[in-house]
Amino acid sequence: MINYFISPDLEMEKIFILVFVVLVVYLLARFLEYRFLNQEEEERPSLKQIVRDAIVVGASTVVGGTLFFYLDSHLVGFFNSVMNSDLASKIVDRENIQIFTDDPGF
Repeated sequence: MINYFISPDLEMEKIFILVFVVLVVYLLARFLEYRFLNQEEEERPSLKQIVRDAIVVGASTVVGGTLFFYLDSHLVGFFNSVMNSDLASKIVDRENIQIFTDDPGF
């Protein structure tokens, strides 16, 4: 069932590395917030709340990473077809693009 949603060329290691990096950054930010911001004792999150939030962040990263890596080739193909179409050439005149690098005259 899960193979239906995951592209065959998708490397799950990339997703788990992404999840690991996001969780480390998230937990480091939460630790610094907990440790160094002057919060009263009642306002500080409990360890249970931090772990629950970390699980939500990890699950969201797995879903988002899977969708990103699955749709990556489809999105690249879509944007290539849009930018190389006749419509794109009508919108953007590539021969007469002006780039101003001087100081403004006003």
